[in-house]
Amino acid sequence: MRRIVFFICFIILNLIPDLIMVDINLNQPTLILLYSAMFIFIIIFIVKKYNNQLNTYNPNGFGKNPLSKKLILFLLGMLFINELFILIFNYFIQNISSNQQAIIEFIGLNRIITFLRVVIYGPILEEYIFRGIFFNYFFNKNNFFSNFLAVFVSGIVFALVHEASLSLNLLLYCIGGWIFGITYMYTKDIRYSIALHSIHNLIPMLILINIL
Repeated sequence: MRRIVFFICFIILNLIPDLIMVDINLNQPTLILLYSAMFIFIIIFIVKKYNNQLNTYNPNGFGKNPLSKKLILFLLGMLFINELFILIFNYFIQNISSNQQAIIEFIGLNRIITFLRVVIYGPILEEYIFRGIFFNYFFNKNNFFSNFLAVFVSGIVFALVHEASLSLNLLLYCIGGWIFGITYMYTKDIRYSIALHSIHNLIPMLILINIL
């Protein structure tokens, strides 16, 4: 129960800068600096917590895995699969998700901050929270069943935070979460799931900025 409470607190911590940005009235350079400072502080805190977890107990051998041709091919394959699912689902999905609607509204408030949030800060924090800390908190055994549940459940939790309604959008976010989870579990290095998540967010972000 204690770990569930802490995990929920990490999710809320991830949202605090967004809530502050909506209600604060500052010039753009100051707002960007303040927003970035808050996220950097939160990232440092979360990363420290994650590293402490690994130093205490790390049966899956998570850490730093040097980039290789095999890993590059794997990442490209996961990115292709992810984008393929998006193309397929977009053919059937009629309405945008609540998360996409929030991004559109944020673009209207400040494009630079929205870009930083969606492409840089968001992927870093979300991967550390929904993959790194989540795996270590709830599924920290090195066997197939535990690893499968870690990927499966984290994908569902990740999706519910982005889209609370039962819909194809929710399933699409689940698939994205599962792909990021598989990437983290396979590579044993959270930097690669962060990179994949960032590239995944970059593509629609560039499209939205050009349209709006």
